[in-house]
Amino acid sequence: MSANTAAIPTQLDDPEPGSTWFFSLAGTVILVALVVAASVMYFHAETSETDVKVVDQAYAKLESARGTWREQLSSYQRYNWTQADGKNVQKVRIPVDRAMELVVQEGLPAASAAPAPAPAAAPAGGAAKK
Repeated sequence: MSANTAAIPTQLDDPEPGSTWFFSLAGTVILVALVVAASVMYFHAETSETDVKVVDQAYAKLESARGTWREQLSSYQRYNWTQADGKNVQKVRIPVDRAMELVVQEGLPAASAAPAPAPAAAPAGGAAKK
């Protein structure tokens, strides 16, 4: 029997409670830090993708439209205009700076001869009593 007892290792003591608590708390802190870091990375990536796919697309379209408008405002162009009677008239669009120069040189066009507004009627009953 002594041969069988020699093969069984001696029983080890329980681990120290201080080191067990330290490693469990350190592992928990590391796990929480990894989860928070992964969440931050995920939400940062989601926000940047939303900006690229949604927000920046609207700005790109707006800048494209603004470029077209600036081009139209800075160059001479011809276009067709349909009047109220259905008649098509060809018009010329001139740059804004040139239009401002023409207004300074020639003045504003004269207003149509509309009748002057009638003066306000006197209140009924004469002058106000004190």
